[in-house]
Amino acid sequence: GLFKGAGATKVRPTEAASKLVPPSEVVAPTPSEDTIRALFQISFQLSQVDLSTEYTVVPVSYPLVVLSKMKFSALILAAAVVTGADAFVAPSSSSAAAAGRLQQESSTELNLFGLFKGAGATKVRPTEAASKLVPPSEVVAPTPSEDTIRALFHLWNDALATGEPRLVAKRYAKDAVLLPTVSDEPRMDQASIVDYFETFLKLKPQGEILVSKVYVGAGFAKDVGVYEFTMGATKKKVKARYTFVYVYEDGQWKILHQHSSQMPEQVTPNDAPKLTAEQVRNLFHLWNDALDTLDAQAVANRFTKDAVLLPTVSDVPRTTPEAIKDYFEMFLKSKPQGKVLESYVEFGPSWAKDCGIYEFTMRGDNNKIVRARFTFVYQYVDGQWKIAHQHSSQMPEGLMAAAAACEEKLKQDKLTTDNDNKSQVNGSQNSSEKVAEKSKGKDKKGRTLSILDRLKL
Repeated sequence: GLFKGAGATKVRPTEAASKLVPPSEVVAPTPSEDTIRALFQISFQLSQVDLSTEYTVVPVSYPLVVLSKMKFSALILAAAVVTGADAFVAPSSSSAAAAGRLQQESSTELNLFGLFKGAGATKVRPTEAASKLVPPSEVVAPTPSEDTIRALFHLWNDALATGEPRLVAKRYAKDAVLLPTVSDEPRMDQASIVDYFETFLKLKPQGEILVSKVYVGAGFAKDVGVYEFTMGATKKKVKARYTFVYVYEDGQWKILHQHSSQMPEQVTPNDAPKLTAEQVRNLFHLWNDALDTLDAQAVANRFTKDAVLLPTVSDVPRTTPEAIKDYFEMFLKSKPQGKVLESYVEFGPSWAKDCGIYEFTMRGDNNKIVRARFTFVYQYVDGQWKIAHQHSSQMPEGLMAAAAACEEKLKQDKLTTDNDNKSQVNGSQNSSEKVAEKSKGKDKKGRTLSILDRLKL
């Protein structure tokens, strides 16, 4: 008789909450799987939620049931019997008669225990759900202290430190369900739990609890909160939310259910860490340090596999790792070292852009100074920020002036060549040959001119 009319209630929170005290030693009922599935159906029919999603019931011989929605892993229901077991015992003759009258009054409404009348009646017949509430067996279950339950985390964490997946899996109960931090796949048996930790333990994780809320009952306990892992393999720190549900099995407390999820406000696509503008600017130094190695492969490794490079001194777009390496094999002959003069940064959850002006000192080319405009687009790939696109172009005003000067000089050289052809017949190499030789990219001694020399830069 809790609800009558439009949402009215006659129970104050203090009247109910005051009764929710953890028992010391109680005789606790154990429900059947059909009972729990019936409760699941009843609760979700009342909220008009689609029941087509699969779910799993984990029965235990204590006043605890865990249901995990497999296709919506964020939803976990834990039901514990903290008051009397009247709802699970076989009905008396008088209650059976009352139930018969109830069904006779409305065969299309679920009026379980007379809770709902009038508005909001559901379309579940009592025979579909309530009829499955079968009487459970009874067991005597121990009740742990809160300190005992908090200490269980350290036992699990010590198992992680061994680096042995099978030892970690032994901390879980026989019917355990693990919804892990970095895998979409629910792990519902020992083999799949071992499989998950074979990958996770490669990061050498060690955790500590930051926030913990423990509830204990007869034969079960729950610890929920926030923990933080330090990944020994990467030195990275990762915060996550956790739920541990423990049961007493074979003389010890084990994990019946664990749900671990990354902090939603900190999660980005591909698990990319959040950046600051200064961190984006510092990515240039990784590329510049690669240039300093004079190893074309090391520079090419700074790019993603499908990166596009529009280089400074080549007309050919480089769209493969091989083509990018080929460009830097030529470019590194000048031993370039750069510095950023102007930088304009933008970034999002899994990308960043840095554009502006940089300047190179060509140490292998008489320390010539070359300025250029740049655009770097970065993506988080394989655990690090890499260059998805680079566009580098020489300063257009200086380039145009140099091109005009070069064209004018070619005209003057041609005029000189014509005059020399008229006045010289034989002898040493004439001016036209010198011009032709230089036009082929050679100096007087036959050495190849750099692109910068040919453009008078």
